Amino acid sequence: MVKKVLQTTLAFVGLVVGAGFASGQEVLQYFVSYGTAGLIGAGIAAILLGVAGAAILQLGSYYHAMEHTDVLDSITRPWIARAIDIFVSLVLFCLGFVMIAGAGSNLKQQFGAPVWVGAAIVSVLVIVTGMLDVNKVTTIIGAITPFIIIFTLGVSVYAFATASTPLSELDELARSVASPLPSWPLALINYVGLALILALSMALVMGGDQLNSRAAGLGGLIGGVTFGLMLVIAAGAIFVSVGRVKDSDMPMLAMVNEIHPCSARRWPLSSSG
Repeated sequence: MVKKVLQTTLAFVGLVVGAGFASGQEVLQYFVSYGTAGLIGAGIAAILLGVAGAAILQLGSYYHAMEHTDVLDSITRPWIARAIDIFVSLVLFCLGFVMIAGAGSNLKQQFGAPVWVGAAIVSVLVIVTGMLDVNKVTTIIGAITPFIIIFTLGVSVYAFATASTPLSELDELARSVASPLPSWPLALINYVGLALILALSMALVMGGDQLNSRAAGLGGLIGGVTFGLMLVIAAGAIFVSVGRVKDSDMPMLAMVNEIHPCSARRWPLSSSG
């Protein structure tokens, strides 16, 4: 049971992370841009994600879901289930483009490569991964997640250790970043909803692959809280570094370069994308 819970935990974290979190842009806009109040929002998000993670995984296990519509059809009216299914598909389609764009921006910012190079690599990986069954996908996501956690913690520890800007100045700098919504409570709700929509379809299927509903729920709970803690730590790290990273396409990558500022390799091809 312990092994299954750990596997589910890591896979759930990997599902929710997404390209926006890994790049630091989501954290910057949804939380850091509201100053110190946004950091409180990140803490509340950690709690909500833990509760929601447990509920989603347990529902998937209880209904032995082979796909997310198995659960939706069982817990609500057909037209509502269909509307949610369409909405989830549209959101995943749009976020897929965000992920692909993020990959292109990543290689361009770090190595000066054309945007299409990173985008093409991730597009191929998405197609290949989509052809795998749920067990293999869960295993792959679970194997990658520890590196994401270590990466986030390492960068954040360095950011906190080297922070020197006064809190009042940090708050002013953070609030100069463009915010997606007029207040941090709305941004909090929007972010949690976005994260759960991103994970919903695969998380329900992951839960359906487990006969033990308790193990599934526990994995979702720990996974949600783990991601929430990563969110809080990343938000704090970007907040204390906001003056240096707020104009970067990839704030996390900009923070990494402060740790090991390697020379950017300029490709002979055009970097205009």
